[in-house]
Amino acid sequence: MGPWLVLKDQIKDPLNLNYKVLINNEIKQQANLNEYKNSPHLRSAPWYISSASQYFPLEIGSVILYGATEGTTKAVPKPGDTMRFELEGVGTLEIPVIAET
Repeated sequence: MGPWLVLKDQIKDPLNLNYKVLINNEIKQQANLNEYKNSPHLRSAPWYISSASQYFPLEIGSVILYGATEGTTKAVPKPGDTMRFELEGVGTLEIPVIAET
């Protein structure tokens, strides 16, 4: 994580952000988080926070990572690929895919 954090006052609407999923620089998924607000497969951030806090204490700096949106199953990486996740106003996460050992 990092090297920096994006604070809540730096993003007007955290549920209205554009994102991209790329494998080897090829866009596999591109949408806006707002498109999923009524999806039965994606719950709201407050729901995830509430659920997680029932099982363990959340403290300042806690990070909750959860699943992927619909359509991501089309993006199946293989060893040697590079996956990149871009979230508008937040940043980019790049992950090299390696073979299971």
